[in-house]
Amino acid sequence: MLILQIVKVFKMGKETQEDGWNEYSKLVLAELLRLNDNDDKLRDTITESNGKLYKALSEINIKLARLEAFEREIDLLDRWKHDMESVGTPSTLKQVKDDVEALMTFKTVATTVWAIVQIGFGIIIAIYYK
Repeated sequence: MLILQIVKVFKMGKETQEDGWNEYSKLVLAELLRLNDNDDKLRDTITESNGKLYKALSEINIKLARLEAFEREIDLLDRWKHDMESVGTPSTLKQVKDDVEALMTFKTVATTVWAIVQIGFGIIIAIYYK
């Protein structure tokens, strides 16, 4: 609104060509040009700042997505741990491991004894039928 009034004064100054109005109109025109330049610079600065802000927000969104992925993995590990604890505690798992080792030893001994007994019967049958 103020700019329109100044432009009207500038036009009146040109038409009337009175003393002082000519200089005043040049000063007003110079001020308008300066304000226009400042407005352009301000818009450029705002545009540049918006670009930087958009880039920073994009980086934050990427980091947030990574954090959410880590959170999901942690939740999965927590559920797995809970499921494992419901199956058995570390002490129970150690006991089961010891029992399995004992059964493996028994199997080895039983297989060896069975093989020896079979060989013994084979020798006895071979001697008997000779």
